[in-house]
Amino acid sequence: ALGCVFYEMVTGHWVFDGSTLTGFRRNHLEADIPHLSGDFRNPPMLDAVLNRCLAKDPGDRFVTVDELLYHVTDLYFQQFCALPRTASAMNGFTSIDFNNRGSTYARLQCYDEALQDFDMAITHDHNYAIAYVNRGNVCVKLARYDEALEDYTHALALDPTDALAYLQRGQVYAHIGKYHAAVADYTQAIKLEPTDATFYYWRAKIYLTLRKFGRALGDFSIAIMLNPEYTAAYYEMGAMLFRQGKLHEARSYFKKAAQLGSIEAIQ
Repeated sequence: ALGCVFYEMVTGHWVFDGSTLTGFRRNHLEADIPHLSGDFRNPPMLDAVLNRCLAKDPGDRFVTVDELLYHVTDLYFQQFCALPRTASAMNGFTSIDFNNRGSTYARLQCYDEALQDFDMAITHDHNYAIAYVNRGNVCVKLARYDEALEDYTHALALDPTDALAYLQRGQVYAHIGKYHAAVADYTQAIKLEPTDATFYYWRAKIYLTLRKFGRALGDFSIAIMLNPEYTAAYYEMGAMLFRQGKLHEARSYFKKAAQLGSIEAIQ
């Protein structure tokens, strides 16, 4: 992918093209790697570097980014008799940039790097609510629940209309056994977004834990009404009815859950 971007930066167009997606993929897999025109703007060494970046066999490519950087730096020196100007990657970074990169690190499960970026986003803008939410999400992944609660609470103080932040804080409360606090957060999320089936589903789960079966039944029913394909809601409703000995009713909900998707996938 880096080689494709590098090639496009140098030439202004894609490495390969195709009239269809299948043709596009086939060219990437089978077509010869294009060579640069051999004029003063494209020295032979640049062509060699790009060809190595774009090699079909991964074993023929640069092993590390540092190795690629070494060759590009050497190429620059031979072309201009000077080392390339260095610039900090942080120059010009905004709170949004740090937050976005932190979100990418989080998806890659690089949690230490994600936390550093969310810290930087908050340092740049102490009122950036979503950065607190995202940092809280990473703290949950690391089982640092007190810190997660602190971040969610701070985010909600900045933006009390964020229904998802209430949901996420509620889930932490549920995990640590503070069920009434969880119900309060789910209820607030429902007030903010009353047509989101997810909020009713999670509140119903807590009502089950608190043995408030009537309320759980009501919330599961609303979740299914709002989202008729909510597999997990059908399954949980069936499980609740089964435990209550209402086998015929439970069977219909289990059947519906099975029709919609794998029961293993929703647990």
